[in-house]
Amino acid sequence: MINNIEDFFILAEGGKVIFSRICNQKIEEQLLGGYLSAINGFFNIILDGDLKMINGTSYNINFIQKEKFQFIAISPYHAKNRKVRKELEYLVKRFFEKYDQKLLENCNMNVSVFESFIDTLNNHKVESVYDFTTS
Repeated sequence: MINNIEDFFILAEGGKVIFSRICNQKIEEQLLGGYLSAINGFFNIILDGDLKMINGTSYNINFIQKEKFQFIAISPYHAKNRKVRKELEYLVKRFFEKYDQKLLENCNMNVSVFESFIDTLNNHKVESVYDFTTS
């Protein structure tokens, strides 16, 4: 099911990374989280809307904002955006199914609680070169 997403992040308010699965070892998750949160905040305040996608020459970054969380998927440029969006929407849905609303409302959340979300990624056949089971 998750065939097109290489890197995946869930951000809480303020850009705090509460979950990540990173293929590209050059990425510093908290720095990237703050940066992407700031860009999305710019769109919210100045342009009165949410950022949906950033296109690059090698990779695309897709965003979904739901409640107080941002879900971010990085995929190769050649991946079909429709498929990437579908996979990202699936991960958003599974996140809210897996975690209790009271836990999600806690502002001082312990991010280790979300480590088990990796099971959502691991429970699906992955046909790309990306392996969600390695760190």
